[in-house]
Amino acid sequence: MPKLGESSRRDQTLRAFCLVLIVVQNSSLILVTSYSRTLRPAYLPTVAVFYAECLKFAAAVLLLAAEESSLRRAVSLVAALPFEHGSTTLLFAVPALCYTLQNNLWYYALSHLDPVTAAVTSQMKVITTAVATVLMLDRRLNLPQWGALLVLTLGLVVMQLQDKTGGNGSQDRNSLSGAGAMLLATMLSAYSGVFLEKLFKSLPLTLWLQSIQLSLFALPTAWVTMVVYDYSHLRRGNLMVGFNMVVWVAVALNALGGVAVSMALKFADNILKTFAVGISIVLNAVASALLFDVPVTARVIVGVNMVVLSTLLFNLASPGSPLADRIARACGKRAGRDPRVA
Repeated sequence: MPKLGESSRRDQTLRAFCLVLIVVQNSSLILVTSYSRTLRPAYLPTVAVFYAECLKFAAAVLLLAAEESSLRRAVSLVAALPFEHGSTTLLFAVPALCYTLQNNLWYYALSHLDPVTAAVTSQMKVITTAVATVLMLDRRLNLPQWGALLVLTLGLVVMQLQDKTGGNGSQDRNSLSGAGAMLLATMLSAYSGVFLEKLFKSLPLTLWLQSIQLSLFALPTAWVTMVVYDYSHLRRGNLMVGFNMVVWVAVALNALGGVAVSMALKFADNILKTFAVGISIVLNAVASALLFDVPVTARVIVGVNMVVLSTLLFNLASPGSPLADRIARACGKRAGRDPRVA
């Protein structure tokens, strides 16, 4: 019994750590990256994406080494991936391309949206992921989940309408191109996320080895994007233009996002991640008002609450959750049978 209690406490500690990690990473990433895009001279987003991929790869190798209790063993496993798991490794090429494009779009969006609008608009990924799940994994959504998606869409519309009123600097920063870039980024994130979910659940390799398989394609893709898109800067030898401590923190937080998602997949659940994202959106609104003079109007409050509550409802109504079980029992009673009987 003591061992069982210790295991339970350890699991609770890991879940709590995941919650804190996701909240800190989500809220600080948008705030720091948004601020870094206002600094001059402006840094090159493609370079930031490339260095973030380098950090993700290094972190995955170190975490694999910790898992194997040997750095040499971890390096040998990584070196053997193309030879022993070549066909499965190739499957990570498409999501790696999608993630690289998504990260570049993310920087563009944060250059044209204030932190609050960026945080809320990024929740469009709930809708795009739901659609991708239905199409790619043949899953079904129940009525409360479709209702939550409708409320989420209305909340995002409310946030965009807010940009058309008023005349302060934060309003001028928002643009349709920024919202469009964020929307496209969420679509790429949805496709690659669902595709990776299929891979994670079907392949026998550990989570960190699969993360390294993704990096094996994401790193060269990010490098090629950097060279092609910013070749003129490469020729002049100023790829590092605009890099300072704030930019490096933004890059590190971007890389931490990959680790946070992996840990959430392993130790947490969708409801925990939903609470974390909801908390981070609220923190973004408060911090943006204090640090960036972003006005928290009644319309912003309504939009933020609609997005947070709809995201929570969507995950609470997912199959296997208590709310979904209650809905199933209620439907069973209306049908005149005991839903506990198969």
